[in-house]
Amino acid sequence: MAIALLQALAVLALILFLTRLAFLQHRHFAGDLINDAWYIQHQADALRTMHAPSLYLHTSLAAFYPIFAFYGGTLFVVAAALSLLTGSAYVAEAIVYVGAFGAAYAGWFWLARMAGVRGWFAHAAGIVYVTAPYVLTNLYQRQDLAETVATAAMPLMVASALSVGRADRLRAGPAAALAASTIAFTGSHNVTLLWGTIVLVLGATIIAVVVPPARGLISGRGALRILAIVLPATAVNAWFLLPDLAYSHDTAIAQRLADAQRRLRASNDDLSLGHLLTPTRPDTAAGGGLTLPVLALGWALLATATLRSRRGTPWPRLLVVLTIGALGIAALISQARIMADLPSPFVLLQLGERLDTFALFGVCGALIAALALAGRPAPWLAGLLALVLAIGLAQAVNQINHVIRFPKATPPTLDSWSAYGLGDYADGTATIVRPPANQAAVALSHAMAEGDEAEITATGNPGDMILVNVMAPISMVRVEGADVLGRWMVPPDNPGWQQRWYLALRIPRDATGQSHTIVVRAARSTPIVAGRVISILGIVGLLAIALLLTWRRLRRPAPRAPRPRRRPAAALWSATPAPARTRPPARRSSRSPTRGRARPARRRRRSAARGRRSTP
Repeated sequence: MAIALLQALAVLALILFLTRLAFLQHRHFAGDLINDAWYIQHQADALRTMHAPSLYLHTSLAAFYPIFAFYGGTLFVVAAALSLLTGSAYVAEAIVYVGAFGAAYAGWFWLARMAGVRGWFAHAAGIVYVTAPYVLTNLYQRQDLAETVATAAMPLMVASALSVGRADRLRAGPAAALAASTIAFTGSHNVTLLWGTIVLVLGATIIAVVVPPARGLISGRGALRILAIVLPATAVNAWFLLPDLAYSHDTAIAQRLADAQRRLRASNDDLSLGHLLTPTRPDTAAGGGLTLPVLALGWALLATATLRSRRGTPWPRLLVVLTIGALGIAALISQARIMADLPSPFVLLQLGERLDTFALFGVCGALIAALALAGRPAPWLAGLLALVLAIGLAQAVNQINHVIRFPKATPPTLDSWSAYGLGDYADGTATIVRPPANQAAVALSHAMAEGDEAEITATGNPGDMILVNVMAPISMVRVEGADVLGRWMVPPDNPGWQQRWYLALRIPRDATGQSHTIVVRAARSTPIVAGRVISILGIVGLLAIALLLTWRRLRRPAPRAPRPRRRPAAALWSATPAPARTRPPARRSSRSPTRGRARPARRRRRSAARGRRSTP
């Protein structure tokens, strides 16, 4: 127990060391770290005033902007709840980053233990992941909270699913881990949800075909237990996933496929295959990095090549599949231009480097397979692995030290901030209108739109155009007292930023008088209402499972007798090859042909012995 506690404290210290700048110097970053904190503030305000999450944020620049229907979703709700507890959106964001790193580390450690890896070797894959160049790039250069959380949840989701599927009954710990990781994976980043699901399904299918013993890892009942957790956990996120599916094609970003295709087709030397497979981190000067941990992959291949006596196990096949998968994804990243011709959901990937994490999964999985095959590696292999991990940690520290810092920024307020990308989810399909140059717009502030409802008083004649700063697809808002005429455009704040499209209203022609009251509310359409109902049902389902496990625990307490210690290698496959199958010896018949002749011979020998004893 003491050793396990020391290991946990060491892992926590490592994660805090790698993410320390998110706590200590968060206001010195210019990018999505500040934007995400702003989103967290808006969702926290919705929780405080409406006691429920909202799909919209409201500012004087964009009222009824449905950011949370298409980006972040449940992730920003959890972060907002943390900000209400801590009093700071920045602290809440940093806690989420630490939790994401911890979840990924725990997932890889869990997978290694299930594979039979013991000692400090079980930490190797987790260390490789949290010190990988692109993982730190997502935190410090790209500052992509949603992608970081979604990708970090995948190793824990796979590990907990295997644990639930292989157990004889449902247990609280693995069930809670599977539910939490599923909610994080499906409720954070839509692009990662799409590509991650494809990678998981395709990878599981290939492994099942190439590695036959993998087909029997999860029984039919185990699969049903996994679905009993995954389905309600996914349903928790239906409050924003259903509106996302229903209205994403109406947004402005969905109409800018040409821009996404241009980004994918753009040549980038940092995405070349030679650069991705570089052992060093040549792009560390800007605090980023896109290379893969090829030293760890090289160690896995070297260890497998030296263990010839254990090649009869499924681990070498699994290692080959994962290695080919990692290299194949790296090749796809280097040829990201071919993805520009895919359907629009895939084109919205925009950046080929977003697939870097999936290649990293293959490297970490191959490392675990090599360690499981080696059992307890030879001293020279163990020392070489320690050197590889030390080099990766030193490179990570050097990368963090080169992170670009800016002068201390002023914290954004709810009503005075313009985030890059503000306008992506405005209406992109309504008729474009061109108002007079001198016509002023009615600006709805955050205070006016509190509770996802705003009331304005407009002055004009029937049929006049009213410009408002409502930035949402027409299908996601409900306007009373005016007709929606179309959309009008405001130039971007900075070069390269998105254009801002607002809704233009018209006073009804049958209206009377000069003063008109217009009410704008959040829509109560079928996808929005049905999504909230399904989310409630998902929460109820998870609570029911938790109550069932609690009742079973109280009803049938665990026996006090010590349980037998589990063999670590029996979790997945044995590290030693199975003995060769031989034909069993033929069973001897009870009716032997010599049985009848053996009895008279024994009788004669016995009678002769008695005669010798009776002779004087």
